[in-house]
Amino acid sequence: MLKFVYCVRRRPDISPAEFRKYWLEKHGPLVRKYAPALRVKRYVQSHTLDTPLNDVAAGPRGTKAPHDGITELW
Repeated sequence: MLKFVYCVRRRPDISPAEFRKYWLEKHGPLVRKYAPALRVKRYVQSHTLDTPLNDVAAGPRGTKAPHDGITELW
């Protein structure tokens, strides 16, 4: 069995709240609908938490903005 992991970023013109709503309410159901045809056994969405700790962790490392989430497909 293969496992795919995707780091997800929203489009810049969409707010984090709009992205989460779309991902949960539109994209998730689409994956469930087509899961049998795609032979997907499991689908997981992990959403980034909005916390000041993200900025604290990124600052010293000079990293890019955090991803908006991670998708896992089996």
